Amino acid sequence: MRLRLVYLAVGIVIALGASALVYQLGFGPGRLPATLPQASTAPIAVPPVESPRPALLTAAWIGYKHRFIQPDGRVIDFQRDQVTTSEGQSYAMLRAVWMDDRPTFDLTWRWTQDNLGDPTRSRIGWLWGKAPDGSWRLLDANSASDADEDIALALLFAAHRWSSTYRPAAIALLDRIWSEEVATVAGQPYLTAGNWGPGAAGGPVLNPSYLAPYEYRIFAREDRVHRWGELVDTSYKALHACTDAPLDSGAGRLPPNWCALDVATGAAHSAPGMSQGSDYGYDAFRVMWRVALDARWNLEPRAVRYLSSYKTVLLDSWHQQGKLASEYGHDGAVRNSNEDPTVYGGAIASFLVVDRNAADQMMSRMEATATSGGQDGTYFGTSTNYYEQNWIWFGLAFAYGALPNLDR
Repeated sequence: MRLRLVYLAVGIVIALGASALVYQLGFGPGRLPATLPQASTAPIAVPPVESPRPALLTAAWIGYKHRFIQPDGRVIDFQRDQVTTSEGQSYAMLRAVWMDDRPTFDLTWRWTQDNLGDPTRSRIGWLWGKAPDGSWRLLDANSASDADEDIALALLFAAHRWSSTYRPAAIALLDRIWSEEVATVAGQPYLTAGNWGPGAAGGPVLNPSYLAPYEYRIFAREDRVHRWGELVDTSYKALHACTDAPLDSGAGRLPPNWCALDVATGAAHSAPGMSQGSDYGYDAFRVMWRVALDARWNLEPRAVRYLSSYKTVLLDSWHQQGKLASEYGHDGAVRNSNEDPTVYGGAIASFLVVDRNAADQMMSRMEATATSGGQDGTYFGTSTNYYEQNWIWFGLAFAYGALPNLDR
């Protein structure tokens, strides 16, 4: 039996018209929605979706836990000297709460608190691994704001899905994000890349792929102390500023991995000292997924406009080459022509908004990377590539409508 969920949009009037936008976001007739459950504002106690495609997400989650998550809750990146990052812990927590896997959620959250936490600052350090002296410990206590906000979201989702006892930790983390990672630019709050971002030389440093307006709407409902609603607006301002600015390429056609802002005006420029910072690479592709999720959950017209404004390079590559390059310059020039399905995790979310046929083709390409490991579960592409496992999963989960907003 197919689970049919109804997306309720109340009081939203946009230039596209409600029916046109709903069609673009994947809720109208067409090949993809004919087979996929849809995003929903329904209560969180929803039955599992009986479909072979969401079953792939379950098998891949089983495989991911088997290969990458230790029994104590540590997520290992095998391709980077077996380090653990706050990003990896946040991805595991998000996937666990969406998969209704409380034991894994609790394990990963406990390990994060015990090993990445800085008790003197209530901060989550971003990097843990083997030190030069041979000990395994926190290697960098600086924070990464994407991991912090994703962990906060996962905790709030857990509070709604399982127990309100997760909420205090989420609120405490939101308070620290605001106090350490938000900068005032042209009189407004902007999320920077970490605790080091607001005071960076050359102006506050942003990673556009960290900007998550769909999360700030939720934070605004849960935390009335800080001005999260303004962060929704400045996220779109920053996305356009960093994407439109020529940076060091002479033309802006795709979002960059990194950028910096003039603290007085909000104008964007290249972030000093960031290797390939202006390129559209393994950070920047995630912009599309985050923006598309705001479109899906909130019918946000600015999200649709953003994805529509910067679709040309990726769509032309797909239609003309039958693939995407793994990395592009800020101006759209190919930097690395190798195909890597990892980046499709972001692109498919964008394509679902701007080109449904291309999204359908890309979904098939991503599904074809899956390999069954029997009782050990399924993996995508290279079995030891932690980043690939996560982003193909996130992309397919978006396409399948399997990422509900659990805060509603």
